[in-house]
Amino acid sequence: AFWDRHGYWTHDILETASEDIPSRARVVAGSHHMDRGIDPYQFSSGDYVATLEHMILMAVDKYQAAVARGHNTHGEAMDVIKGILSPKYGNDVIMKHVLKVVDEVGREEALLAEAA
Repeated sequence: AFWDRHGYWTHDILETASEDIPSRARVVAGSHHMDRGIDPYQFSSGDYVATLEHMILMAVDKYQAAVARGHNTHGEAMDVIKGILSPKYGNDVIMKHVLKVVDEVGREEALLAEAA
């Protein structure tokens, strides 16, 4: 529960400097765990671009954590993020494409894991 608060902390920190950070960037950063109900910006899922950005951020965030903090291989990390996201997004066509790209980029490059 403690670590789940970081989405709300992100919101609070970014809003103190809101004039310097674009609104969309603040919303995406603060809502990157909205799949678990952590959504400090009350994100509106009607915005396709924002939905795609959030899905990418959620997948990459979980992948990076699985590799960097969990010390998982690429394949294990993909299993971890699919396990986390499948209950909510298992049948979502967009998320399937996002996960395919994360899989391909993660397999070819270490860029997603290097952000740690």
